[in-house]
Amino acid sequence: MENPKITTTTGDESYEMFWNCDACGTKKLLGVTHRNCPECGLAQNANARYFPAEGEAVALKNHVYTGADWACDGCGNPNSSKAKFCVSCGCGNEGAKSVTRKTSANTSDAAPGQQSTQTSPQPVMPGAAKASSSGSFIKIGVIAVVLGILAFVFYPRTDTGVIKSHNWEKVIKIEHSVAKTETLECANVKSNMQVRDMKFVNKPQKMQDGESCKDVCANSNVDQGDGSFKVEKKCKQECSPKYVTKNVMIKLCEVEYPEWLMKREEKTAGQSTSDKMDWPNPTLQGKSTSGYGEERIGRRVESYRVQVERKGKIENCEIASLDAWRQFQVGQNVTLKSKVIGGSYCP
Repeated sequence: MENPKITTTTGDESYEMFWNCDACGTKKLLGVTHRNCPECGLAQNANARYFPAEGEAVALKNHVYTGADWACDGCGNPNSSKAKFCVSCGCGNEGAKSVTRKTSANTSDAAPGQQSTQTSPQPVMPGAAKASSSGSFIKIGVIAVVLGILAFVFYPRTDTGVIKSHNWEKVIKIEHSVAKTETLECANVKSNMQVRDMKFVNKPQKMQDGESCKDVCANSNVDQGDGSFKVEKKCKQECSPKYVTKNVMIKLCEVEYPEWLMKREEKTAGQSTSDKMDWPNPTLQGKSTSGYGEERIGRRVESYRVQVERKGKIENCEIASLDAWRQFQVGQNVTLKSKVIGGSYCP
């Protein structure tokens, strides 16, 4: 899929930015109309301009944009780009820099001027900090209790016991082949399958049928630097596959193939470390006239255990390797460990 096309358009209408008077506290003064506070006369601070909140935008009728304001080096007062001298203190505009412009976050299809970059502080409810602190202590306490229980349950415990006997076992799983039938698309038939029957059927299939596209747009406010702003709209096209369901003629095959299943076990066992410990030597059955019933060697399993007496109770413990199993002697005192409460104690 190609990268989405992004288009940007800027509206023709301009809107007033707002500013608040730091001297008398008058709020929402207009960036172009009120160069000075109408209540106390304080000159406008260009850095204090902000975008109006939703529903408060004030349109500028017949506004001619001539460029960003310049900030007076003498008094800091913002002046029109056409002014050669500061209207507040009379300083010239030579070397003066343009005022800093505000930026605005995108909003989804917001009306002109409805997005403000300023955020109001959220009120703190009485006792909220205390409640939050209490909640944190409760969480920490619960975590500590859970960790303590886990440590108590799973902390290794030790004891002593006496080796009473050994036993070992070697098992071979014997598998046999049986006939398994299945119906699948003939294109998926494997080499070990015999085709017993074929047929054609209509099968509904989901198929792509072009794309469904829509424009996703977001508005953002663009500070023009003279106390006004315009609304810029960015749109990108987002497309997703469109599907239809159609009946497609496919060829199905009924196949038969061998499946191997566990049939029986053969094993050897003993109770001495000096035993020869050979694997069983099973006699395997061949194929029947049907072509199935053949036997084969499956999984091999060997296990080595010692019986340990601890406090009058016999524990049956599996040992990981033959060499380790042979090291234990009948009558030997050994250190035992248990990983969980109520678990077996084994060396």
